[in-house]
Amino acid sequence: MKRLVILNFFFLVFLSKSFSQAVKFMSDKQQAGTMVKFTYAPSVTLLSTSDEIICESFAFYSTAYPKNYKIPLIRKGNLLYGEYLSQDSISLLALTFHSGKKSDEPQNGYFQKFHQSGKIKSQAELAIARIYEKLGPRYLGIKTDLTKATQYYKKAFILEPKLSEKLSLDYLSVAYRTGLPQYKAIVDNKILELSRDHSAEESKFVLLYKLYQLKQQKKRCDSLEHLILNQFPLGDFAFYAAFKTIKTEMPLKQNEESADFIFTKFELGNDNEMAKRRKVAFDQYMVWIYSKNDNYKKSAVYARQQKGNFARASWLNLCAERMLEKNADIDFALSLSAEAVQLTQMALKESVPYNYTSQQEYDDLLNSNLGNCMNTYAALLYTKGDFSQALNQQRIVVRLAPSSDASERLVSYLKATGNLEEALSVSEQLIKSGYSSESLIKDFKSIYSALQRNDDFDNYLTKIKITGDANELADYKKNMVSYPAPPFELLNLDGQKVDLAKLRGKIVVLDFWATWCAPCIASFPGMQKIVHEKKQDTNIVFLFINTLQPEDNRGLLVSDLVIKRKLDFNILMDTKNSNDNLKFDTASSYNVTGIPAKFIIDKSGNVRFKLVGSSSDVNVIVKELNTMIKLIDD
Repeated sequence: MKRLVILNFFFLVFLSKSFSQAVKFMSDKQQAGTMVKFTYAPSVTLLSTSDEIICESFAFYSTAYPKNYKIPLIRKGNLLYGEYLSQDSISLLALTFHSGKKSDEPQNGYFQKFHQSGKIKSQAELAIARIYEKLGPRYLGIKTDLTKATQYYKKAFILEPKLSEKLSLDYLSVAYRTGLPQYKAIVDNKILELSRDHSAEESKFVLLYKLYQLKQQKKRCDSLEHLILNQFPLGDFAFYAAFKTIKTEMPLKQNEESADFIFTKFELGNDNEMAKRRKVAFDQYMVWIYSKNDNYKKSAVYARQQKGNFARASWLNLCAERMLEKNADIDFALSLSAEAVQLTQMALKESVPYNYTSQQEYDDLLNSNLGNCMNTYAALLYTKGDFSQALNQQRIVVRLAPSSDASERLVSYLKATGNLEEALSVSEQLIKSGYSSESLIKDFKSIYSALQRNDDFDNYLTKIKITGDANELADYKKNMVSYPAPPFELLNLDGQKVDLAKLRGKIVVLDFWATWCAPCIASFPGMQKIVHEKKQDTNIVFLFINTLQPEDNRGLLVSDLVIKRKLDFNILMDTKNSNDNLKFDTASSYNVTGIPAKFIIDKSGNVRFKLVGSSSDVNVIVKELNTMIKLIDD
């Protein structure tokens, strides 16, 4: 047995070395702005038997978000050759290779660092640090490694010392989360240094505050918060703290008075960059407050002040959706929805923002958002009784943002306009695809009856359901993915820490949600049912991560919802981003852009399914998750 273990060890060493040699860059000192040439040897990777191999490149610049391009490969014997013309501002090029959904899964990635003035760019080391910290699982299929991330941060600081101050919190946070004593000591030493620093800079006090937060030292946080607010009453810390006076459970008039005070105190009407940046956060908060109080006209005013057509469209559509749910002022909701559609169409003609990897990624997101906006618009038209226009819009929706729910709405609109044959056909296709909600079956039966078909309905339904189950299984298999699940440690409502790493060996279902998200709440009866079904199965864990919820009192909002709906969920509270209170750490690491969003993680710690959106049908939800869990478990 010992000999077998030794042989396996040497095999793993050989495999690791082979993978590192799979890509060979032709230059050891690649200059930015020049042609990058490389070879790839698939024979020493998991793609050794694959014929068609795709190379995806991720070019890192001065921002955290890389740009994605496909690189054509030319086969010469056992090697594949590729070229990439870099830009002057590039710092790092990362390559991935796949064939269909199969990746070669390199342990350490394929990186080409770029040089400037004879030395490696500091941003190259910084990019690798962020890859190992959080971007690796999202883009490159590389597992998070906080120890390596810490080491690359240090390399970047050696090359460009001024980065150490600018990125101090990022570095110290990663170092502390490694759990290693030597890195925890670095954080303790920094705290000691800051405690003895008597300079009057807000940034140093805030850094100290956030380090106390990192170590969960609440009393020290509270004491330091009081000091910062007194010493820097107009600083960023005070600005975001001021929002604590605005709470959704308080009377609207009181919240408006607090908002007026914030606007005046922090001079948000000024034309400087600080005021503009703060005004964006202020406006988003006001959209939220007014929509929660059903004052949609005021909510729309602030939604229109958002920066960029895409952002304005998203917030206006949110207002329109809430009005649709409450059947409130449908005419006004229609005007907001139409405006959201137009703004998204305008955004499609704009250049790609820096935080998207490619034109395709940005276009895909915008087209999906356009589909969502048009879905709301069609539903509002249907509610007003304009069935024909609703049908026209929904036909576009199922093309732009195809989903079972969108197709089910199409069935309703076809039925309302008398297009029974097409309604029957779409219903049948939906059921054959594996989707069979109670409302769809009810519509299907009434359409079938109206068309006076000869076959017995129950027998006919059973036949197409058998086909549907087989097709559904094939679709699930086709949509399986495999990449490392980003790690997290979050507290649940009982204050207990939940560490994803400690759940290795179990299937984990993550459900990202918020109390304001109607589709999230609508999915809870189905989620509650499957949680109860699997309660005795210790190999399956369900975690419900509350996120994208900026209110200071969100813990109370979540607890109230749990009590009101009698939810038996393990609810975790996502942490707010240390640099932006409107962003959330775990949602960002999982690239959550819409909720509800579910991730099913296998026993090896890899994400195998990602679902955005949800049916409200209990049986559909239970069947969907049971199927995916069974596929992973098998």
